[in-house]
Amino acid sequence: FEALLDPVADMHFPLLAVARDLWSGFAASLPRGEDLIDRAGALYVAPADADLQRRADRMAAFDPNSEILTPAQARVLSPELHCTRPALFSALDWRLEPKPVLCALHDAFRAEGGYTAPQAVVGWSTGCAKMRTGEFVRADVLVLATGASGFAVNEIAELDLLTPIKGQILWFHGSGPFAGPAVRAPGVYVAPSRGGALAGASMQEGRNDREIEPDIIDNLRARAGALFPGLAQAELT
Repeated sequence: FEALLDPVADMHFPLLAVARDLWSGFAASLPRGEDLIDRAGALYVAPADADLQRRADRMAAFDPNSEILTPAQARVLSPELHCTRPALFSALDWRLEPKPVLCALHDAFRAEGGYTAPQAVVGWSTGCAKMRTGEFVRADVLVLATGASGFAVNEIAELDLLTPIKGQILWFHGSGPFAGPAVRAPGVYVAPSRGGALAGASMQEGRNDREIEPDIIDNLRARAGALFPGLAQAELT
């Protein structure tokens, strides 16, 4: 659905599909790894029939098995969904459980000889990283996993191409949906999670602060509540 709804990703469905499929091989190498991948798919609830048909025609190029569902059919997949219009469904959208996956990735990385550095890297030359503490660490490859900000290495030209994007996401701890497809609508998505539904997300280009903005939170809650009325007053974490 990123390839359908995000203009930047529009032409990149083949690449995104390859990246998605690599998770299956990784999960298969872990005990109960398949539990990390949710293949329930995703629904798009359109604001108008013309928009839905346009999206469906475009989605057919990615997923010929995608289909337009009636509101009743959509509620079979997502019983808590408030849906009065047809919705577009694709089974090709997968989700991961973030915390278990991050732990598994960390363990796999270290098993392959990786070293994670909690302190900042301030210098890099082939084969050697300089830490803020003054320590030097031998390394074949440097992976900066700090996002678009937070790194202290200034001489890497590629970093000049990065722009921070601030995203605010709501977690309705203990409130569903806990399973079923992710649901997308203009300006919001609601992703089921075992610990409670997640709703997001703001995309504020050029921002890297962590300030919580009540107006954005209220807007996301209202949009999420329009899809799942039980979230309108649910507790946020």
